[in-house]
Amino acid sequence: LGGTGSIAGALTINAGGTLSPGASIASIATGSNTWHGGMDFDFEFDTDGSGAAGTNWDLLTITGTLDLTNASLVDPILFNLFTMADASTPGLLATWDADVDHTWASFVTTTGGITAFDVDKFSIGTTGFQNLFNGMFSVVQNIDNPNNLDLVYIAVPEPPILALLAAGGLAGLMLRRGRPSPASDRPAATPPRPSGTDR
Repeated sequence: LGGTGSIAGALTINAGGTLSPGASIASIATGSNTWHGGMDFDFEFDTDGSGAAGTNWDLLTITGTLDLTNASLVDPILFNLFTMADASTPGLLATWDADVDHTWASFVTTTGGITAFDVDKFSIGTTGFQNLFNGMFSVVQNIDNPNNLDLVYIAVPEPPILALLAAGGLAGLMLRRGRPSPASDRPAATPPRPSGTDR
């Protein structure tokens, strides 16, 4: 199911089905949704999280509830990422920094809440993500409004940064070990023996 516009009734996406708001970046409105494990959600976006849902990334507006009871860790929803050069052209994101965190907020909104949510019910597909990245993507509930879903990216520090931090810690340890002991910790010097012969 794709395109723009609205569907007044409830929507169920079974295994093998695909939900893709818009033919490119766009929005679609429906009644209550039920998502099953094995379905695909195709998510298109053209920014690093700046902008707004429906304009810079896809938006699904649900009047009602979103039921995730029929998805699981072993049978997850396949959430596929597609970067766009602009609203209608696949390509690289114009602005992207892989070393900082990003959030695409409220790509799903509901009026009635989300049933049986768990982050492990979403398997993220990155084949369509054309920029380089070193972190992890996840679908989470919006921290301010748990009736909505966000896509988040958590960056992982590059190995050279980790090595630099480790080297700094090692240098500090060596400096502490190599520092001369205070005079009070040193053994007292042996006084010189008087001159002459003891008999």
